[in-house]
Amino acid sequence: MKPERPRPAQWPDWAWNDLQSSRLLTDTPAWAGHAQWTLGLPEDHWQLALLCTWALWEKEPQAPQRLHLLGHTDHPPSADDWAPLAVDWPAFVPLAAECAQACWGLLPGLHRLVLAKGRLQLSLWVGTGAARDAWWSSTPHQTWGQPPTHTGPTAALARQKVALPPSRPTQETAWPVQASAPPIMDGDQPRQEPAPTHMQSTPTILVLGSGLAGASAARALAERGYRVRVLDAGTAPAQGASGLPVGLMTPHVSGDDNPLSRLTRAGLRMVLAHAQTHLRASEDWSPSGLLERRMSGKARRGRWPEAWLSPHPSDTLALIDAAQDWFRPASAAQHLAAGLPVPEQSQADEPKGIWHLRAGWMKPAALVASLLDHPLIEWHGQTTVTHMHAHGQTWWVHDQQGRVHEGQQVVIALGPSSAGLLQALLPHAHWPLEPLRGQVTGGAMPPSGSGRMPSHPVNGLGSFLPGVPMPDSPTWWYGSTYDHSRSEPVCLSQDQDTNMSQLAGLLPLLADTKHTNEAKEAGLLHQGVGTWHAGEANPTTFGASLRNWAGVRCTTHDRLPVVGPLEGAPGVHVLTALGSRGITLGLLCADLLASYICGEPLPIDPAVAHLLRPHRFKKSIKSLI
Repeated sequence: MKPERPRPAQWPDWAWNDLQSSRLLTDTPAWAGHAQWTLGLPEDHWQLALLCTWALWEKEPQAPQRLHLLGHTDHPPSADDWAPLAVDWPAFVPLAAECAQACWGLLPGLHRLVLAKGRLQLSLWVGTGAARDAWWSSTPHQTWGQPPTHTGPTAALARQKVALPPSRPTQETAWPVQASAPPIMDGDQPRQEPAPTHMQSTPTILVLGSGLAGASAARALAERGYRVRVLDAGTAPAQGASGLPVGLMTPHVSGDDNPLSRLTRAGLRMVLAHAQTHLRASEDWSPSGLLERRMSGKARRGRWPEAWLSPHPSDTLALIDAAQDWFRPASAAQHLAAGLPVPEQSQADEPKGIWHLRAGWMKPAALVASLLDHPLIEWHGQTTVTHMHAHGQTWWVHDQQGRVHEGQQVVIALGPSSAGLLQALLPHAHWPLEPLRGQVTGGAMPPSGSGRMPSHPVNGLGSFLPGVPMPDSPTWWYGSTYDHSRSEPVCLSQDQDTNMSQLAGLLPLLADTKHTNEAKEAGLLHQGVGTWHAGEANPTTFGASLRNWAGVRCTTHDRLPVVGPLEGAPGVHVLTALGSRGITLGLLCADLLASYICGEPLPIDPAVAHLLRPHRFKKSIKSLI
């Protein structure tokens, strides 16, 4: 028997004792040998309990690769709430600082906060009510300060029947045996995890498609230790709808804060975290902020939720603090910067414009490339999947060249083409996946100082994105059209005309005849259009100034993605129908799918996740938006 481990300096007695009760301080800790572990934090002092557990986990060699912590609080923590903890317990300074940076925009509901470079996940429910209680009771976890039980993560994994690869090597725990030995955390840097190795026993998952959906799924699974083989029909990734030159990342706003609004906020939080680490700012993406206009006929879905308004609305339309981390009523200066008149606004009115602080533009192809850049991901192009079938405990996927690809599990992420495979697997199911063709129009930016071109994106009737760097010159883009009648990615002259007409409605100053010369410089007056197919390396220029791009997205009648395991085909999973919000929703939906596969806590409210399940189409349901 080893001597009892001493409590590190500056650790609270109650936290040390509760960790001992959780059997995380024994010679063989309860979480030893597990790829992931889920621990529910206490309601009182949950922030300090989080820091103690994090510090222990960083230094314990037998700890799991991924740690999930569950917590709930009546009021969202602010950055200032973490500062006293760092003062009282200096050993936790770097951990508290990372938590403070992650705690923004915590509106009522469930939030997934990513810490320790993605290896530690905090699921934090803000607020009270039946939904919170249902989430807490339905998420298998061990209780902080109590011995492990059969309801914990081991039981969850058994139900999923998933063979997770080993994560950390099991080795002798190097704990201090004297009180004078160094504490677990005393301001030193957390131990860096080695990169996962290619092990023969590591399960292989096949991901079909390498657009935003497929690339996101591949990355989420690779980060959990799976070997992932991505099969795609194109000669390069992101050659379908995800080849869009540039798109928006922005949250949706609705009067009832509906599922799509909550999903887009959670998705934006996740894609921002990825971009800050893996993409080049101002080249691949830009968190520039965005002005959303309250266009006629669109306001019915753009009201502020009543719960976010003060009891007595004022001219400032005071939102709760957390909401103001996401969006605020647009100021007069922000309207003027877009070349728009300042709207009149009475005391009781909804805002005539919304400023999205965290929104901006991103190049989908750059995002896809960054997601596929992982040592456990293999990409195979020019591989058109024709059919698939189960063979014992594996799935055999056949391609057009007659080759067979084997994997323990399969993720179907083929956009509109997913319907054919799904129908073949389950011919009696209903798969209303709809192709939705969209076309965007762009042109070269006018010379700087010309004055009428907005400096930031504007949406509300389509979306206008200025100042996007391209190989030839900075460009602006506007779109897109919504065409249910065609399933081919061809550019049409009438769609260019539609885009230019709608752009004039969104930003009338750009079409003002008083500024004809400037309009010509921006390519807003056009002649003649050609027709071409999407998938070329660079957008084709039309006439002297305009260029167009078209792609076919996948959507559903309820405008929500399709994410989850396929009932009736064990080992097959679906991630598709991201619609026109692939940048915002891709990483979140992939994290949800990986959570299903690995038996982890879901990153979103289970009630919302239920709305995305593949078999929700068994009965006709009314649009949720």
